[in-house]
Amino acid sequence: MNRRIGIALIVVVVVLAYPAAAWLIGLSAEHAWQKREQTFVERVPYIQIAKREYHRGVYSSTEEVTYRLAANFARALRTRALTGNASDLQFIVRNTIHHGPLPQLQVFAPATIDTQLVLPPEVSAKLKAVLGDKATLGVKTRLHWFGGSTTTLHSPAFEQSMADGTTLHWRGLEGTTNLDKDLASYKGNLTAPGLDVKSAQGKLTLDNLHFTADRKLTAFEGVYVGALDMTLDGLEIGQATPARNITLRKVGLAGSSSVQGEYIDMDGKVDAASLELAQFSVTQVGYEFRATHLHGPSLAALNKSFLALQAGSTNTTPDLAKMQHVLKTDGVEILLRNPVFELPRIGFAMPEGVLLICVKASFHGLTRNEIDGSPDEAKAAFVKHLQASADVRIDTALLDKLLDSSGKGDRFTAQLQGLQRQGYLKLDGKALTTHVTYDGGQLQVNGLAFPGIGMPPPPPGGHP
Repeated sequence: MNRRIGIALIVVVVVLAYPAAAWLIGLSAEHAWQKREQTFVERVPYIQIAKREYHRGVYSSTEEVTYRLAANFARALRTRALTGNASDLQFIVRNTIHHGPLPQLQVFAPATIDTQLVLPPEVSAKLKAVLGDKATLGVKTRLHWFGGSTTTLHSPAFEQSMADGTTLHWRGLEGTTNLDKDLASYKGNLTAPGLDVKSAQGKLTLDNLHFTADRKLTAFEGVYVGALDMTLDGLEIGQATPARNITLRKVGLAGSSSVQGEYIDMDGKVDAASLELAQFSVTQVGYEFRATHLHGPSLAALNKSFLALQAGSTNTTPDLAKMQHVLKTDGVEILLRNPVFELPRIGFAMPEGVLLICVKASFHGLTRNEIDGSPDEAKAAFVKHLQASADVRIDTALLDKLLDSSGKGDRFTAQLQGLQRQGYLKLDGKALTTHVTYDGGQLQVNGLAFPGIGMPPPPPGGHP
């Protein structure tokens, strides 16, 4: 009997205590959630909070936040075509916050949040006219006990036929994002199997988009480092005029960055296995970028200044004078600390051969006093301290094809032969190569001074 009374008392205590616990946890969740929202707009100031309403309950609360895009950012998105007013685009985010410790009796967490995006009526009406009620996106977030959160995205596959005969097949979307406390780091992945659109004018096909990110905040305010990666199996644009068809296969975008003391190194690349156009097709298409020894505090100041310009602007066109001022102050601070910029690879391949280009540049020893003078003095300082090099290699069969397709092959061939006789071009097997350097205002090609820059031109018959 005593045992039954004890169990009953425990049940009564739990039943009475749970609402109080849910209420208190709800207060904590509200604080954590709104702090996260405020941190987000501070890091992304071209999105501003115009209004917030919060209605607290015992087991759940509701929140409605109205966001406004800065005028110039709205212009960049070309929202005028959708809203008729690019300077005042607003959207609403509605959140239903389910309080812990057992929100909806599903998980053990401080809270879970169901999010709904409400677009402006005119935008929503246009999208509904095209997509009907089939295009939906589910967003659900689970807060963690010690800060941070996990958000999942889900968009189901659907097919839609439109009045003009256009058909749309969306193959769905799944994604997950993990945020650390105070947005100190984030990891995420997103997968979209594809999209097919067919109409009388042509077709569009996207196949298997995948995106991943793993980045963390540095000691430099607002600057993240880490890795970003996106792949797309295929992109095909077919039009009524076949000459305008485009096909891309195995497209990749990747970037990584890391901190080295007070400096940041970063790498990025864009490549595709193949690009097919009506006029030609190429493979091994690639572009790589690398920047090393970027001063972290200066990079943070540059980023902060540009974001402040975007957040504070009420114009629909960028203020070029203010942008130039930011570049002349914060931007130049980066150049004063000997950064190195490289394009390790720009190139492509065709059946006839391969073209490869690499470029490297730095401003070694540049000082603030040199560039604070007149525009002519600043220009002279940049020329004085610029150190650059470039290497080009192209197979001769590919060069012949490119020249023939230009319709001016004979004229360019004669000029190239002249450069080869003078030593500015060299034949390496079945490829032409050249090495270009620029240092202290002197331009050299394959170790020879180039005519008109630094030294007099060589004699007509060749280089002395």
